[in-house]
Amino acid sequence: PRNSSCRSSSSWRGHQQRTRAIADLDEAIRLDPTKSVAYTNRGHAWNEKGEYEKAIADLDEALRRKPDYAQAIEGRVKARRALRARE
Repeated sequence: PRNSSCRSSSSWRGHQQRTRAIADLDEAIRLDPTKSVAYTNRGHAWNEKGEYEKAIADLDEALRRKPDYAQAIEGRVKARRALRARE
């Protein structure tokens, strides 16, 4: 029982950190919407939260700005695979 509550607590902490990261990246994008890295990082955070459609939208935007950005490509592949697996 103790281990499961520790895992639960850890999972919740991770969720809170991703939510905070997304908020920080929202602000970074608002301040400079030309930065593909901010879209990529927010896309990765959405992936970790299981919000794959949002991840793909951000990663597509990153790739629109920087078509050869490997981290964005990898994140988009991960999100698309997760969506297919969900179907």
